[in-house]
This record gives sequence, structure tokens and C-alpha cells, in this order.
Amino acid sequence: PVAAISWQDACDYCAWLSAESGRTYCLPTEAEWEKAARGADGQLYPWGDTWTVGAANVDSTDTTPVNAYPASAGPTGCQDLLGNVEEWTRTRWGPDRQSAAFLYPYRSDDARNDTSSYSLRDFRIHRGGSFRSNAAHMRATVRDRALPDSRVRWRGFRVVEQLEPSILRNPANGQSI
Repeated sequence: PVAAISWQDACDYCAWLSAESGRTYCLPTEAEWEKAARGADGQLYPWGDTWTVGAANVDSTDTTPVNAYPASAGPTGCQDLLGNVEEWTRTRWGPDRQSAAFLYPYRSDDARNDTSSYSLRDFRIHRGGSFRSNAAHMRATVRDRALPDSRVRWRGFRVVEQLEPSILRNPANGQSI
């Protein structure tokens, strides 16, 4: 995996990829990341509700190649959502390290996912833990934060493609997916 990337580096990559491809890519929101990891049933781990030894790169000293842990696949098919590297999300924590500015229930209109108000003092949320994490702390519900200019060898990112609303319709029955 790509690691030692700041939040801004990850956003810059998404902008570059979007310009190169003509499609729109960005970091996932915290809610999107969690949905990919937990699925519709809200399971504790991508693979179910019970920790499986050997399902993720944790309690280790370094990263492993992407997809080295096929048992880590979640309900959406994404692998390595837990362990290996923590993953930046688009979502803001806020300026106070001790207290999140944006609480639950999740509201998509509360500016927590606004990337236009970038500040070096505004913590951003990362999810998934890393190879350095203890297995006891590796649930898909665990969240953490870091300053957006921080670069550590155990933090990276994944991208999501923003789809047009018309693409989000099931052609078979016209319902939204």
C-alpha cells in the first residue's frame, strides 16, 4: 500500500486522478468507509462479528502487500479495511483533539465532509487501524484522528469514485441502489 501520505497528499492524488481519467475520485467519507467495512448488517469486522486470527495484518512491524489477507474481504469485496495501514477519510474531526466537533447521528449536511475549508489545525478522521494496532482494538467501528499534514508509515488511503445519480439507479427496476 501507499503509506506515509498526508491527508492533503491523498486529496491531491484524487484531484490528479480525476483530471487524468475524466471521472471524479475522492477520499471516502467516514460513513462510506464504515459502510464498506461493516456492510448493511453492521457487523463488527469486515468478515463477520468474531475476530479471526490471521484475517488482517495487525500486531506486526511493517506493511504487507495489498490483498495478502484474502480473509479480510468485507461484504462489499474490499480487502484490507482493517490492519496494514490506517486510511484517511474525507471527514473532519474538528480543531480539538480531545472532543469531536461532529457527532452522531451522522448528518451529511453538517460540513464534516467539506474539503474546501482545509486547515492545518483541523483534525481529519482515519479508520481501519494499522499493522501496529493491537487486535483487541480492530473493530470496524473504531475511529481516530490526525492533523492533515501528518505523514506516518502506517497511514495511507483508498479512493472512491463519485457516481452520477443516474448511475445509482438499478436499470432492472428503476430503484435507487
